[in-house]
Amino acid sequence: MMKDFMTENFPSYKLVKYHKQKKYINGYRQTLNEWGYSVSKEFPKGTLCLTIAANVGDVAILNFNACFPDSIVGIVPNEEIDLDFLFYALKALKAKFLSEATLTTQYNLNVDRIGPIKIPIPPIGEQKEIVLNLEADTATIDKAISKAEREIELIREHKEAMIAEAVMGKRKVK
Repeated sequence: MMKDFMTENFPSYKLVKYHKQKKYINGYRQTLNEWGYSVSKEFPKGTLCLTIAANVGDVAILNFNACFPDSIVGIVPNEEIDLDFLFYALKALKAKFLSEATLTTQYNLNVDRIGPIKIPIPPIGEQKEIVLNLEADTATIDKAISKAEREIELIREHKEAMIAEAVMGKRKVK
């Protein structure tokens, strides 16, 4: 008898939606039943997630307790490491992770390849200062990206309206 793993009991975060995340993982599409949960590991809210298959090197912070597949490594920093600092440090290492990955049908990393990679860890106060500076600097860029995305969406809407008008005979086509 096959067990149903897709019930609505325990959040399970899958890789498919992961690459579309920004800094935080705020939602999930799949859940595990009690049996699936019993053979899984639950990670707490605040876990830093690092993909080690397919979209190697993507990072995000889990915003709820959840289980996820072995294609994602969960990192829970201690009190000496600021979670946001670690997020940015690992994000900066994406190219390094890709260079360490093996390629078959998709990129793959394992913990043995990640382990030796060193990250300089300044004192906690300095980490927090670095995060504040990064977030201030990137906020300007994020705002510009959002504006450009909105303008692209308006252009797409205009294009669709022009096509609809031409098809309906409301617009002359040369």
